[in-house]
Amino acid sequence: MKKIIGVITAACLLMSGSSVYGAVPDKVYMENVEVPNAAPVLKDGRVLVPLRTLANSIHASVSWDAKTQTATVRKWSEKVVIPLGKNAAVVKQGDGSTKIKLDVPMQKIHNQMYVPLRLWSEWLGYRLEVKGTTVSFQSPLNPMQLAVLNSGDLADARRMMLDMNSRLHYEHEALSSEHTSEGFSTILLFPQGVGTRYYVISDNLVSRIELKGGMQIVTWQAHISPGVRPVEELFAQQKFTDATGPLPWKDTTYFYYREGSIVNINTYTAGRLDPDGKLNKLAYKQTQDGEIREQSGTLTLKLPDEVRTDVKK
Repeated sequence: MKKIIGVITAACLLMSGSSVYGAVPDKVYMENVEVPNAAPVLKDGRVLVPLRTLANSIHASVSWDAKTQTATVRKWSEKVVIPLGKNAAVVKQGDGSTKIKLDVPMQKIHNQMYVPLRLWSEWLGYRLEVKGTTVSFQSPLNPMQLAVLNSGDLADARRMMLDMNSRLHYEHEALSSEHTSEGFSTILLFPQGVGTRYYVISDNLVSRIELKGGMQIVTWQAHISPGVRPVEELFAQQKFTDATGPLPWKDTTYFYYREGSIVNINTYTAGRLDPDGKLNKLAYKQTQDGEIREQSGTLTLKLPDEVRTDVKK
């Protein structure tokens, strides 16, 4: 999915697994929960962990192809292909693929496959900590980010979700969009009071994005049936095709934000989308070559007097 409005890629400090260790850790924790039967091994000064055990701890599956000597890890609609004896793994998502360089190849030890720590941080963004004899995989989000997303100001939580969305995972095979109009536009729809779940409408494609386990997951997609009515009205009336799962909630009020561009003119609109699809515009700005041509109201990421309802302690 293309980056949406105002995306700021958040930088995270990771220990990528490239460090050389002198002692062998004997415990592995996944988000503060000890993973049983996951004792690491040391190979050429690098720590390796059992592939299947770690995959099970994140609800991923593993298959082994004896003919090609290749392990495949599957989670959501993604898969990671790891050849035995090669210093690289390949992440495949839809038609795209990304190579992950490994410090040492996957090893077969006592009839188990072991992989370097780097695999998990590079693929899923886990923050890696090695202290003494303990290896810990922590949420990709740091404590400050977690505090904002779980219980911070509603507008701040929404802004952080948008800043983070350059790294998305898809529960289902991603649908493609079709650009049929002049110019470009992106619509964001946050259910009233909610900071960590939203919809993105781009061209004829709508996607639901949710925060799960510190990662942004595209949990649902559909195409919006063409029509002469505004796309947000078609969304509210659930005029969808090719949906990848159950339809969204009905009879819900949304905070609405749209950014559009055509040639050198950009427009920004914020407002309230009622359950019947009626849009009440609360703020608007138009610029040309970076200069403001028209402006009314205050563009923000929440409705007036909107109260957050998805606070987590």
